This record gives sequence, structure tokens and C-alpha cells, in this order.
Amino acid sequence: MSLTPAAPPRANSSRAIVRFFLCTFGITWAIQLPILLGQDGLGLFGYHLPLPLYFGLFLVAAFGPTAAAYLTLRTFEGTAGVKAWLQRFVRWRVGGKWFVVALLGYPVLHLIIALVLVGPTALSAVTGGWTKLFTMYLPAVLLFPALINWGEEPGWRGFALTQLETRMSPWQATLIVGTLHGLWHLPIFLLVSGPVAQGPFELSNFLFNTALIAVISIIWTWVYNSARQSILVATLLHASGNAGPNLIGSLVPSLPQHAGYVNAAAYAAIALFLLIGTKGRLGYAGDGGRAVGR
Repeated sequence: MSLTPAAPPRANSSRAIVRFFLCTFGITWAIQLPILLGQDGLGLFGYHLPLPLYFGLFLVAAFGPTAAAYLTLRTFEGTAGVKAWLQRFVRWRVGGKWFVVALLGYPVLHLIIALVLVGPTALSAVTGGWTKLFTMYLPAVLLFPALINWGEEPGWRGFALTQLETRMSPWQATLIVGTLHGLWHLPIFLLVSGPVAQGPFELSNFLFNTALIAVISIIWTWVYNSARQSILVATLLHASGNAGPNLIGSLVPSLPQHAGYVNAAAYAAIALFLLIGTKGRLGYAGDGGRAVGR
């Protein structure tokens, strides 16, 4: 009988990955519970949270994935695993084109969609309001609400996707992470008032949003893997994905109501093209079995 202590399981073990997802949902939903129980949500209690407290709880809850990634790495890989993960927060030597894609891909895509739906007037509207690129778009991508994305991407892409790709094909890992990422947003679909409310709850809206996040995740995986799994690039891309459509929407208010479905169709077409073009690899180059320390 060997007296050598067993090596601790790695962060890409099934137990560690399951713990990450449970912690992510548990931390976020527990913090959001006071909002959900009040009149802003399910209405089980008669209070409305003051807006600063409502917003503060939502902001803290958004860091559930990052907190879960830290706790999981700390448990399974210790200080070395955490340090290697943190180094990818500022990994910037990934090729300038990936920063261009992350920062400008969404605005360009949505400008093209606007041109298709509205015509040349969309271009003149955008060129006439070009200063919003600096006053509205870049602050949203680099400052706020970009802060929220630092609560998400180090967990969803920086930990979960990175670890799952060592166990299965990149497209399978992406669909798992993307679907769970979508389901994680359930509380905001139960909220009926407040800055993030998407309620009253409608199952079709929630399922559509979940499926859309899973589809968009295919694009994000490709950029993330191609950029050497840089959490910095992933966070910028996510922030741009939120700010880019808002920028074009503010500049081209004449977009038709069905523009959202056209956007979804464009994302699906790009995702399908990437899946076929990369044969499901989505930029993944392999890591010799150690994802965290790359």
C-alpha cells in the first residue's frame, strides 16, 4: 500500500467544472434574491429596493462567474493556478487584428445590417454622429458598463470554456458554456421594473435569449481561442457586443422593429460559417492538457 498522498484533481476534472457552475449560479442568484423577492420581481414582499441598492446588488452579482472561477482554481490548483489565470487578464500580445475585431467588429457588423435594412441614409446618420464613438461607445466598452463584463468573462471563457476544451471538442464546450451562460440570466427575466428588468417572464423570450447567447458564444470562442485565450480580448469583445448595437441603434433610430431578428440571423450565419470553416475547432490549437497555465 502506497503512503504517497494522492495528487489533487486538476481544475479540468469533472468535479471542478461542476463546482464552478454550481458556484456561479449559487453566488449570482443568491445576491439577486432580495431584488427578486420584492415588488421589482416576484412581488412576494411589499418593498421596492432603493435604486442604488438594486444596482449595487446587480453589479456585485455579475461577478459570480469570476468569483466561482477563483474559488475553484484556488481549491483545485492552488496559488499557481490562480496566478496563471490572472496573467491572462492582461494578455495583450495576441496580434493587433484581434483587438480590432474585438473593438470594431460589432459596430461594423451592425452598420452593415443597418445599411441593408434602412439604406444609404444609415451611413450618413452614422458619419454625422461619429463623435458618439468616443462619447458613448468607447466609454461603454472600456469603462462602464464594461466593468460588468469583467465579472463574467474570466469565469465563462477564462475558466469554464478553457477547461472544457481540454476534455471535448471546442464546439461542444462552447454550446455547454453558452447555454449555461444564457440560463444564468434567468433572474432578469423575472424582474418587472428597474434598469435590467426583462419581465414579466415569457418563456419564449427567455429561451430565445438563451439560444442567442449560445450562438454568439461560437463567435466569441473563435476570437478567444485565436487571441491565445486572452481574457482581456474576451472581455472587450463581450463589452463591444453590448455597446455596438446600442451605438448603431442610437445613430439610426429608423431601424425597423424586426431588426433584432435580423441581428440574430446574422449572428447565426457567422457562427455557422465559423463552425464549417474551422471544422468545429474554432481557433483552438490545443494546450498539451494544461489550459490554465497557457
